Amino acid sequence: MAISRFGLATLACILTLTQAGLLDTAVKGTTTDYAKFFQDSFSSVKDLVPSSQSELVLNANRVKDLLLAVNSKKALLGALAGTDQKNTLNMAGSLLREVSGFSSKVSRDGEARFNQNKSMWDSLLNKVFNTAGLLKLLPLLTKASPQAPIVSAILAPIVLAIYRF
Repeated sequence: MAISRFGLATLACILTLTQAGLLDTAVKGTTTDYAKFFQDSFSSVKDLVPSSQSELVLNANRVKDLLLAVNSKKALLGALAGTDQKNTLNMAGSLLREVSGFSSKVSRDGEARFNQNKSMWDSLLNKVFNTAGLLKLLPLLTKASPQAPIVSAILAPIVLAIYRF
């Protein structure tokens, strides 16, 4: 046999996870604001540039929540990620800390420092989405599959049978 049973089972599991839409829960399938935003409204980093203090706080929290989702799905995403995407995954923790710190700062500073914080936010957005490559991870997070339950139901017994051999 050219492929070991373990290798075949692993491949089947990855296919099942992809098709089952388990990765979708990072963005789709939830009712959180960040999920709706990145699914329905986000087309470029410019969509995260605020025009008011309340938008700045909201957008900082959206990016923080997105990074939390990426960080929590790191193992699953890593199995499907390309080289550049894996590099971004490796930076997810530090990016999350940086955005979380900024989010707290913006909430504390208030309207009085909006212009200064907006300038810092623009730089941070460029770093997170372009330099670190979070834009390249979004396709993995937003991947949808309406056949997910059917595919899972079909592949689960096959994977189980392979493991029992």
